Amino acid sequence: MEFVNFLRNYISRCPNTLIEPICTILLNPCIHSTDFNFIKKNLLNPHISTPLLLDQYKYIIAVYELSRLPPPQLTREITDIKNDHF
Repeated sequence: MEFVNFLRNYISRCPNTLIEPICTILLNPCIHSTDFNFIKKNLLNPHISTPLLLDQYKYIIAVYELSRLPPPQLTREITDIKNDHF
């Protein structure tokens, strides 16, 4: 369900060329699985999708996986700043 929510939010800000593939993903019955690896394996099956669609799916999945990473640490610890001076 987390992937579905991501797609619903991403479709409003993604490039126009990805709207159709996202809609295709949302219509795929595998999307209702709770196992993201199953969804990923199903979507990236070369026997089902065309090479162009596979590339689009790979891009969408990569954006989703990057969105799940923790945000980068933007602040430095005081000890790091002291170590830079010595």
